[in-house]
Amino acid sequence: MRILTQLPEADVSVATGREMLAAMKRERRLTQISDSQSAIGLPLWVKTPGQITDGHLLALAQSNNSALATCDKGIPGAFLIP
Repeated sequence: MRILTQLPEADVSVATGREMLAAMKRERRLTQISDSQSAIGLPLWVKTPGQITDGHLLALAQSNNSALATCDKGIPGAFLIP
């Protein structure tokens, strides 16, 4: 939601993003998982502070047999939302 609301071409407000997220949860297209990951499990491609959150979320998804869906093209191994 953070990335989507920042994309000028998407033209999605935070309020609309909240509505989209709520709809995905209602339709069970989204699963929430507990965060038990540590920084030790970051992917090897994480080299800068700006990559830490992306790497953490990817590792968290993968450790729970899930996929990280994102609009960010810079996250290796994530599902890129078209």
